[in-house]
Amino acid sequence: MTLKKKYPKEWDKGTILGILQDLDDYFVKKGEKVAVTAIGGVVIVLQGFQQRSTNDLDLAPVLNSGRFLDACGRLGINAQIVTLCSTVDFNDVETVRVFAGKALTVNGVGAEDLIRLKLERFQKHDPEDIYAVIQKENFPYERFVALVQEGKGYFIGRVDEYLVSAQLVVERMYPDKFEEFIRLFGLL
Repeated sequence: MTLKKKYPKEWDKGTILGILQDLDDYFVKKGEKVAVTAIGGVVIVLQGFQQRSTNDLDLAPVLNSGRFLDACGRLGINAQIVTLCSTVDFNDVETVRVFAGKALTVNGVGAEDLIRLKLERFQKHDPEDIYAVIQKENFPYERFVALVQEGKGYFIGRVDEYLVSAQLVVERMYPDKFEEFIRLFGLL
């Protein structure tokens, strides 16, 4: 039985790296190599898009996510596998290494897929995270429009809500293109 460590309620970058190190130590002791793909706030923080807190690890349902989730449970770490996503194919995402230990490798989804995931959900920190990614990556309006167009075709749910979320992003990040975006997607 592994003793559960008490982690802070809100995790900053240092806390996240400490948690990942604890998980790496766990897998070293078990003699296992594990690689996972993280999404969400942890990736936003570790890729330097924002200095904000989060309180959980969201994982793509690929590779060793089940073993990683089990280890998180044993160590008292809040984590879950995110399966509700219609605009991102987790088996075909661009990733960036955000942690490499002796036994644990954590990759994070890249900027475009972060935008896709957060645009689809568009709750809590999602709008601000999208703005931060666009700003840091100097993400061009034309690519954002293409991403929205692609996502619209895959989105499961109320497409009008998805487009309104995208409209809010354009209004904030590309204000000079707002009228063009409205016309392009018929949002009058």
